Amino acid sequence: MTGMKGADGGNDEEARRQRREALQRLSDARRGATGAAPPPSAAPDEEARRGSRWLLLLAAVLCVAVIAAVASRFLPTSHPSGPPSPQPAQITLALTNLGCPQDATWSPDGKLLAVVGHARDAQACRSEGLLNLYDMTTGKLRRQVSLDATILPSARAADASITPTSYVNYSNVIWSPNGQRLAITFVALSDQLPTRAVSGLWVADLATLNARVLTRALGTDLSAATEWFVDGGPLVFPTPSPALSFTWGANSALLLDTILTPTSAPPAPSLGPIGSPSGPNFTIWQPGQAALVITPPDASTTYIPGAYTFTTDIATWSPDGTLIWDALHFTLRVEPQRHSPPSTQTLRALGLTQAPLLPVRDVGLQAVYDAMNATALDLTDTHSQVAQIAWRPDGRYLAAQPTLFASPPSTDIALRTVRIYDCATGRVVATLIPPTPLAAPGLATSLMRWSPDGTRLLLLDPSLNEAVVWGPSLLPPQ
Repeated sequence: MTGMKGADGGNDEEARRQRREALQRLSDARRGATGAAPPPSAAPDEEARRGSRWLLLLAAVLCVAVIAAVASRFLPTSHPSGPPSPQPAQITLALTNLGCPQDATWSPDGKLLAVVGHARDAQACRSEGLLNLYDMTTGKLRRQVSLDATILPSARAADASITPTSYVNYSNVIWSPNGQRLAITFVALSDQLPTRAVSGLWVADLATLNARVLTRALGTDLSAATEWFVDGGPLVFPTPSPALSFTWGANSALLLDTILTPTSAPPAPSLGPIGSPSGPNFTIWQPGQAALVITPPDASTTYIPGAYTFTTDIATWSPDGTLIWDALHFTLRVEPQRHSPPSTQTLRALGLTQAPLLPVRDVGLQAVYDAMNATALDLTDTHSQVAQIAWRPDGRYLAAQPTLFASPPSTDIALRTVRIYDCATGRVVATLIPPTPLAAPGLATSLMRWSPDGTRLLLLDPSLNEAVVWGPSLLPPQ
């Protein structure tokens, strides 16, 4: 049986071999019919084509490399961006013929500064109006614009008593909330009829500074504020009362929070941001003057201990860009702690009987008034002691510079030192001495303005030929 199995296995093996050969012949026949298998002579051609494609690709890569090498000689080399350059400790701004600055305002992004005032000449603050626009990354003057030639013809159209030689008093310069427009508020005074005047608004796009002038004849009410429809004209509404804070509400209505009255001062609010008149809400603690008034305007009598005041001028632009309130001028009475309040007779003599009462916001402001009291008896030949003050936007620090109305004016620059007070403690945390005066000291007051981010402080002092800006390294930290 074994021999039989061996014979059968051999036959099976032979059958399987023959079957494989038959299947192979069938497969070869099918490939030949469909052309799937190339003839043996096609292989060398395919290899040649593949070699050509590789050569073309290599040539293209070499061309790109050569072009990049040549271009790199002419294009600027890029470097990884590092931290921004630190701001300088101090820069100066050339006033360029601006001798009597009236107001200054940083743009919302802090890159530009607008200053409005009068040209430097023998007429002091009654000469031609100028607008200076500065690039605050470099301190360079970007543009200077003459104002009177545009404003006076429009003012004369509103009141024929205005002439080409009439005096224009410039009050405020303000930026639109988006930083794309500038506005200047003014009053043109008749040189024929002293009781006649025209208030107005100069508005221009930042890109061109081509202005439109809106006017309103005031008649004899020279102190009236005006609400302006920026793309239309004046709107006649009662001047807003002084209040602790202001908010632009629905339909661009200016809402007042805690109105101030002459009878009593409300509690001082907690320390917080000051707010910007170009924003949706702001407080009354805008840049202004703190003063100890000890004599009436005619200087007939001295009243000790006098009366303390805070004065500020506010112009505000609605967040939607449609409305502006101009020249909200507030003179408020203050009763600092540990100081005797003025008598009724003193208030009447100083013209302050109807002045609303303002609380002392913080101990920094209290320290400013304390410094005035310490020298009151030494300055009884002046109408008042005045300090220009400005709170940092976050409300934590107060900058103050005394203005001494001595005659003749002192040339000691140390008397014009700016001190920074901590509003929580009343301590002086920084002392800033302006550059040596290059111009004769005058009686015009200074201006101080913090940048929107609180990292820089501007001083515009008429006793200097240059404005000075102090940087973060000289100021309290954020």
